[in-house]
Amino acid sequence: MGKRLGCAFMCVVFLMFFVAACGAGDTAVPDVFGRTIERAEVDFESVGLKLGSVRYDANAPGATGRVIDQRPDAGLLVRDGRRISIVISGPEMVRVPYLRGEGRSSARSQISAAKLSRGPVTRVNDNFAPEGEVLNQDPPAGRWVPKGTQVSLTLSDGPETANVPGVTGLQERDARGFLYDVGLRPWVTDEYANRAEGYVIQQYPRTRTELELGETVEIVVSAGPPPVSVPDVRGLSERNAKNELEDAGLEVSFIEGNDEGKRSERYVYSQVPYPGAVVPEGTGVALRIRVFE
Repeated sequence: MGKRLGCAFMCVVFLMFFVAACGAGDTAVPDVFGRTIERAEVDFESVGLKLGSVRYDANAPGATGRVIDQRPDAGLLVRDGRRISIVISGPEMVRVPYLRGEGRSSARSQISAAKLSRGPVTRVNDNFAPEGEVLNQDPPAGRWVPKGTQVSLTLSDGPETANVPGVTGLQERDARGFLYDVGLRPWVTDEYANRAEGYVIQQYPRTRTELELGETVEIVVSAGPPPVSVPDVRGLSERNAKNELEDAGLEVSFIEGNDEGKRSERYVYSQVPYPGAVVPEGTGVALRIRVFE
């Protein structure tokens, strides 16, 4: 009795092991007849299988680019990860490589290596991709196409640029307008100059320099003549006081006082603005004079 129970137990264990061993990891091969290569590959991957070798029959009737045979056959159980070979009607097909982000020469090499041909190239401005980088391709990457199919590329032409216009000599508001109109940003500084206030006296960079859109052009605007410190002319003769004021870039605007006597004997005893005051060049200084005996 004990031997019978032991044998029965061993048979059950063996049967369970056999069933588990035979069933574990087995997958039914999907039927991909009439599918495109891309669809067949997706169908295989969805059940844990892989696309194997691909052969072509250029003389097969019907639509081209479709699966007309597969090995193993549909419905058979195979191990997970098994590669399934297929036969495609029509001429040889090749997979389009992924070219986005590649440089032009690398993209051309990959197109040739994939048995494809170079198609037209279009260039567009792009603020992020460096010049010559592939932005787009047609046909898209991963698609199966007949050998020799043209692949067209869209390449970056780099950021859009503008030539710096000449704005020296213009009023500030006009210079700003010209720069904004071409897509550049004005950066305004000012400095004293012997030029009317508010006019552009310098610009950086120079006219016709090529810049990316949005870059900055510095314009230097005249703040007018530099200020002048009023000299102290008190105690000087009228003539000497006038000469010293004119040498400092100032003018005598008014003279008040006794105008009797010789001019050489008339001396300044008061002035407005007062000595040391900082005023614009050309400011008039009023003098008070008296005649000393």
